[in-house]
Amino acid sequence: MNATIHLRGRILLVEDGADNQRLLRMQLSSAGGSVVSALNGQIALDLATSQPFDLILMDMQMPVMDGYAATIELRRRGLTMPIIALTAYALAEDRDRCISSGCDAYLSKPVAEEELLEAVNHYLGICVPDERAGEGIARLTSSVDADHRSDCIRSSLRDDPRMTEITGEFVESLPGQVRKMLDFLEQRDLLGLQSIVHDLAGSAGGYGFAPITQPARRSEQSMRAHDALEHVAVQINSMIKLVRRIEGYDESKELAVAEKLEE
Repeated sequence: MNATIHLRGRILLVEDGADNQRLLRMQLSSAGGSVVSALNGQIALDLATSQPFDLILMDMQMPVMDGYAATIELRRRGLTMPIIALTAYALAEDRDRCISSGCDAYLSKPVAEEELLEAVNHYLGICVPDERAGEGIARLTSSVDADHRSDCIRSSLRDDPRMTEITGEFVESLPGQVRKMLDFLEQRDLLGLQSIVHDLAGSAGGYGFAPITQPARRSEQSMRAHDALEHVAVQINSMIKLVRRIEGYDESKELAVAEKLEE
């Protein structure tokens, strides 16, 4: 960017994944946006019809009411603010479905920070350079930075001081997610498993762990395609091996989570 983007506007962020919500909220708020969060389309509908917003960022895959249904209903009620779709899928038919539902634009998760801010800024119609112009905003790059001593996967955003705390929280949550995935797999609960993998596919790259994104997305697509459980299990276990290589991952916490779940 030629100048650091400074957002001025009230943004409704509709995202059911806690990690994605935390990340996107931080990025939007750091750029000056005033952000209100909603966990699903029904809550977004209630908020958007009772409060003024300049723009909505709408996750399209959510429980209770998904982004497609929420967007259609918002447009039916006459709301005209820009709506930018967020989805883990980048297929042409997914984009077409978003636009036909009433969205103005489409971003595929994980969304690079610069791409996110440029899209939001474009639809807000405001671009104000601030005093940090020239510093730029960190790009979310796809890379594996292996520690030669442990072959660990390190966040490509580890040098961004804004990311330190929330990346630590994300890594801290991973053993619990892995334990739940293993339990769901053992129980043959593919709906529960797919929900966790979906969130991971959408959030890992945003925290700088891009090597996790594609394996998670492939695993989710296998479950959506109703592939054999044996095939899904191979993909899930392969992905879990990668997750366990993330710098700071504490495998001993998987046992603690398992014991807590048994209580």
